Amino acid sequence: MPAPMERKANAIATVQDKLSNAVWRVRFFKVISVQYFILDLDLSYQWVMVGHPSRRYGWIMARSKMLDESIYQSILRRTSDQRYDPGKFEKVPQRPAE
Repeated sequence: MPAPMERKANAIATVQDKLSNAVWRVRFFKVISVQYFILDLDLSYQWVMVGHPSRRYGWIMARSKMLDESIYQSILRRTSDQRYDPGKFEKVPQRPAE
């Protein structure tokens, strides 16, 4: 099986709600603008859960390539607290450091 192709997209993100810092607008390719919510954040900024306002999809992102499975599952369980379907969060395979 061939290795997955790496994809990158450059974007510019700006905070929309300066009081909470939880509402962001991200602009891709200078023409596509999307709003995102910061749903949950690690106190030491090791991971963040981000969701789209439609609640149809979201992401769990981490500073490291590998997030401990117990931490990941704990974050995933909290998606429903924000009225997101945990089944809509897809885990993206990461390549170990080479």
